[in-house]
Amino acid sequence: MTSIARRYGLIGPCLVLIGALALLGSLSIDPDPDGGQGARIFPLISAAVLVLLGTLETLTTYRPATTAPSGWVRVLLLFLLALSYVVSIGLIGYLAATAIAAPLIFLLFGRDHPLELFAAALFCPIVYHLVFFVGLGVFPPYGIWFDLQDLWR
Repeated sequence: MTSIARRYGLIGPCLVLIGALALLGSLSIDPDPDGGQGARIFPLISAAVLVLLGTLETLTTYRPATTAPSGWVRVLLLFLLALSYVVSIGLIGYLAATAIAAPLIFLLFGRDHPLELFAAALFCPIVYHLVFFVGLGVFPPYGIWFDLQDLWR
């Protein structure tokens, strides 16, 4: 008999969530005074490996969705997603919020192949960043809790 977590494919997403939280936590460790990564390099690598393994587990145990929501349910879900997206931009920054929201929008409209969702999470923030912030020179909104742009500033 298989566990509920394995049957419904929850192990991979849980590993991704734990790895992402560990990644955020390890970024709070002060870097080396000499400018190197210092004490936080091992937690950063470990957390990134958890995210990678969770992603691989999710892709290999993927079970396609039976049906996409329709009608007013889809409108309500899109509205709630838009509200949470706006709030999350202020908390975790534009790039991370877009990387989370883009695959959810794909799912909402019935696109549920794992590679499509991964591509949406990866390429939507990159393309939007290049168009708006680089091409048009618009100032990007930074997150209060965390921002991916802090990694290369």
